[in-house]
Amino acid sequence: KHSPSLTDISKIKQSYIAWPANTPLSLKCKADGEPPLEVSWYKNGKLVKSSENIFQDQKWNLKFRKPQLADNGVYTCVVKNDYGSIKHNYSLRILQRIQSAPVLVSGYPKPVTARVGDNVELRCLEKPNGQVSHYRWLKTDTLVKTNQISPYDKENVNWLSPLNYKSFEVDDGNTKLNGVMLELTHVTEEDMGYYTCFLSNSNGFTFGTTFLNVTPILPSDPPEFLIPKHKRQHFIASLEKEDVTFSCLVRGGAPLKYQWFHNGRLLKSDEEHEIRESELVVRHIQRADNGVYSCRIKNDYGHVKHNFKLKVLAREPLYPDHPVLLRGYPKNKKAVVGDSTSLYCADTSNTLVDYRWLKWNRSVKSFTEADLRNGTLFTILHPQHYGQAYNKRGVYLKLKNLTMADEGLYTCLAISVHMGFSYRSALLTVEQPVEKNYDQQIRMAWLKERSTPKVETTPKAKITSRPTASHHCFNYKKNLDKEELTEVKTQCETTAACAMMSDERTSELKMFCDERNLCTKNNITSGKCAKVTFGTVLCCCVGELCNQQTNKLFQKTMKTQEHSSRSRLTPVIFFSAFVLTISLMLALLGYRIRQRKAALKESIVHKTRPNTRKMTKQKIMETRWMKEDI
Repeated sequence: KHSPSLTDISKIKQSYIAWPANTPLSLKCKADGEPPLEVSWYKNGKLVKSSENIFQDQKWNLKFRKPQLADNGVYTCVVKNDYGSIKHNYSLRILQRIQSAPVLVSGYPKPVTARVGDNVELRCLEKPNGQVSHYRWLKTDTLVKTNQISPYDKENVNWLSPLNYKSFEVDDGNTKLNGVMLELTHVTEEDMGYYTCFLSNSNGFTFGTTFLNVTPILPSDPPEFLIPKHKRQHFIASLEKEDVTFSCLVRGGAPLKYQWFHNGRLLKSDEEHEIRESELVVRHIQRADNGVYSCRIKNDYGHVKHNFKLKVLAREPLYPDHPVLLRGYPKNKKAVVGDSTSLYCADTSNTLVDYRWLKWNRSVKSFTEADLRNGTLFTILHPQHYGQAYNKRGVYLKLKNLTMADEGLYTCLAISVHMGFSYRSALLTVEQPVEKNYDQQIRMAWLKERSTPKVETTPKAKITSRPTASHHCFNYKKNLDKEELTEVKTQCETTAACAMMSDERTSELKMFCDERNLCTKNNITSGKCAKVTFGTVLCCCVGELCNQQTNKLFQKTMKTQEHSSRSRLTPVIFFSAFVLTISLMLALLGYRIRQRKAALKESIVHKTRPNTRKMTKQKIMETRWMKEDI
């Protein structure tokens, strides 16, 4: 059992409130205590009675719908029960917005002096007053006097068109000032005069006047463009059968002579070209009107020139009257006998079409639309060779195990029941596979060896190591009388050098596999059979001079040079993979340890500070509640 006490101190601790008029307001006085609790509100010591503007909600709050200046005062909230009471005071001040007529910033609008042809901006800037002002511009030949013209008169006053108004903003350091400018393009001497800016709102109006002075062009002034070069048009693209206008605005001493050219040819006014001094109108343009158009303006003191490039675009029909095939497809292709290939074709008109692939006879190199009606010139391929594209647009023609008969012209025919048909063709070229012919290389090496003079004088076999043209060794039988090769067969699959064995007694010339010249290094001749092993490379030196018919003269090496190089890289690859695996495992282990430490730290914080989290959440909810009420 206890007396009342205020809760939500953070919301009701404010005792002085300044509040704008006509803005809803809520004064809070929430309390806690032994029920029942009674809440009463007093203004300047008098009990507040509910009205349309001020009322008390279900229990705690005193609310104002549209507070006025009469609601200023001290409001007291009293909460009591059988054990005591408590109160809290609010000092409320309602702020009334000041309403006044608009006020122009001193010095605006400013006087302007310009030459004929310049672009002019007249600015009107007002001080901020919290209300929206209405702007109007007026041109007169004399100064406007007070009460001579009313901004509300729309019938007797010729106001300038709002299409020439443009808003702008000026940063004054502490505040931002808003205004409206009047834009005048390519002014003439007729634009010279007084310009008045009128500002008005519901509380009144004000105005400011300035003078625009326009200086004339001297007869000795050379021609010059009114528009800077970077703002002039240099490229124009337009559809066929439309009118295009080229403009060259200049100023200079009179008289000015205008000339227009198309690709260097002087133009004159006719049915297709209309020349209006500074303007050229080309009517119903066609593809032939593409090119460079030039304007040349001159007087007695100089001349200027400017070029336009015109690009005439084809006018595509709004709705095509036939299927539109994807540009660039199908494409010409080359393939080898035995390979597979495909040709692609797709329609882009978003209509329902039926595709057919045609294979023309080999004698047909080109065709016309009439040839499509002659079924003897082509063959319609079976749909089993068709395949749908991944984007479900178009079809593929898939050709497998190509032969020379598949070479020729192929046409994709897209047919629509309501829109006719379209077609596109591609040429497929089939070539024979390229085979390496070693016969000529072996023959040339053998003839070269026979033509080389013999240095040895003793009837003794000699082994030499030299590479052949193809870097392969071959087993062959030869007829020395006819000097032609009768059999060719690859026996040594290696890129190393081949060894040649020659015997002056029999004039025999034979080749065998000799890795790294081991036979020569070990002084092994053909007089006896021997075998030398070096690392993983096997070198056999055997021959018919050993009288061993079961031995073969040509032996394959145990491993090719490619396999040998791969075997040398294998330890490096395994070591790199091992290091990478260990690094990934260590990184994963470190991540798990850091994650575990963070979870342990968070659990410790939860155990040691259970009330802090709860109070933080409670404060957040109180803050939200106060924002909603205010």
